[in-house]
Amino acid sequence: HPLYQAVTSDPFRYGDIERECFDRCRAMLCHLDVYHLPSSDPDYVVEIHSDARRGAGTLSDPGNWGCVLGQRKNVAQPVFAEGFELLQLDGGSFTKGQLSWDIEKCEMFALFKAFRQFRDFIWARHIRVIIDSKVLMSMGRSSVPVVQRWYAYCQTFDFELIHYSGDRNAL
Repeated sequence: HPLYQAVTSDPFRYGDIERECFDRCRAMLCHLDVYHLPSSDPDYVVEIHSDARRGAGTLSDPGNWGCVLGQRKNVAQPVFAEGFELLQLDGGSFTKGQLSWDIEKCEMFALFKAFRQFRDFIWARHIRVIIDSKVLMSMGRSSVPVVQRWYAYCQTFDFELIHYSGDRNAL
């Protein structure tokens, strides 16, 4: 990234390429969609969607995870696009130490990160958690210690788990 290279170079350099990169970054930041807080209206249900992709297990393709916090008003059976309002999002790539993880750990990590990232918005309210991994439907019976710890953390929240097949989960 040109701005990173400019800051880490010795001596410091800031030319046309760095200026163009700075201008593009500033334009993106100035035109972000504004996120908002969940509604206090009881007709709204807050939802978390999470997903993970294991990747090839190499540094060039480590896999990634993502999670979304949103809400819907008066929707009993959620379909991803129907009435969904985006509130927050988070995601990232797996680290070198996580390359050997199986899909159970990857998917549970994404869900755990969602609960941690959005805890201030979901604490003390009932939420829906929508996933596309059947493995997570039985996460409470996992024999993997780290998955058990992550699941124990998630249990401190009030949620219902809903499984959608991968083609219905747009995350």
